[in-house]
Amino acid sequence: MIGLNGAAARLVYPGDTVIIISYADDEDAEAREHDPTVVFVDDRNHVARLGTEIAGALA
Repeated sequence: MIGLNGAAARLVYPGDTVIIISYADDEDAEAREHDPTVVFVDDRNHVARLGTEIAGALA
């Protein structure tokens, strides 16, 4: 379950697209080796595909 707080709780409605980001506190060397995973979901919030591309993720 995802819960929205603050301003988003008043501005986001069912059916809206939201971007969920997670952060990590890694050492420099570890961060340079990290390959993020981007999860794309369909209109029913089922995983449609996984990727590693960041640029153009919303295209």
